[in-house]
Amino acid sequence: MIEKIANLVRTEIENAIVPTVRHVQKKIIFFAIKTTLLVLALIASVAGVTLLGAKYIGLDLMLILAGVVLFIGAVLFK
Repeated sequence: MIEKIANLVRTEIENAIVPTVRHVQKKIIFFAIKTTLLVLALIASVAGVTLLGAKYIGLDLMLILAGVVLFIGAVLFK
């Protein structure tokens, strides 16, 4: 009798926890993706600004544009 009650309580607790755990996992994954996009945007933008004075015409602007696109992607990512 006590084992049935314990199993029922355990099942109810597991059913209540599962949606919360999934929500937290989703938040962590989204945070990791947004952080990765922001870091890549920063690296691309800094590399583009660094190459502004170099002889690689076009590469600097392309890197800056890639950084801007990655930043916008990170901001719009939900």
